[in-house]
Amino acid sequence: MTLPTLIANGRKTETISRLKKFNSTMQQALLMAQKDYGEPKYWTKPLFNFSQDEDGNPVYDENGNIQYDKDAGAKDTIAFLNTYILPYIKYAKVVEKDPNFLDYVALYFNDGSVAAIANGACLDVHYDTNGKNNPNIHAIDRFYFMLCLPPYNLQYLGKTNQYWGTYLIPVASRNNRTQALNLCKTSPVTCTRLIELDGWKFKDDYPYKL
Repeated sequence: MTLPTLIANGRKTETISRLKKFNSTMQQALLMAQKDYGEPKYWTKPLFNFSQDEDGNPVYDENGNIQYDKDAGAKDTIAFLNTYILPYIKYAKVVEKDPNFLDYVALYFNDGSVAAIANGACLDVHYDTNGKNNPNIHAIDRFYFMLCLPPYNLQYLGKTNQYWGTYLIPVASRNNRTQALNLCKTSPVTCTRLIELDGWKFKDDYPYKL
């Protein structure tokens, strides 16, 4: 093998190793939290954190998108993590509004990876396998997971008894490898599900070069 090939293979191996470890860490945390708090369907998580005007109406940006209230989002995210996740995992530090990660809550791990978390219908989790280092691009070093409580777990994960998983919409495509590959090509945030379907591997037809 040439040196660039060896470097690329090493990068792929490290990325997959961290993805698998993070996924397992979160799954185990949820299982341990259930022993203390019962099924996640009974857990408390505020829904959404959108900016509102004085009359309680949503505030939109110049592109017509509802603005995310990062102050309220960080507060609610931290409260949820402190109760249901952080007591059950090992981590280096938590930054409430990290400017390196869109002012989301950033959970730093000892291996240098970071999970940037925002509160919506679910907790949107953008896991960066090499932290603040470049390229910080979805499907290359940043991968999308979700933590969803009912009823949103059925909507986004496709099962009523699953609360953590990789992101892929529509859910009808979650177990179809061909559709997952096609979605990955056009929507990089869905690629984590493709990698999971492939047994946590980057197969030869993976659309992006690491």
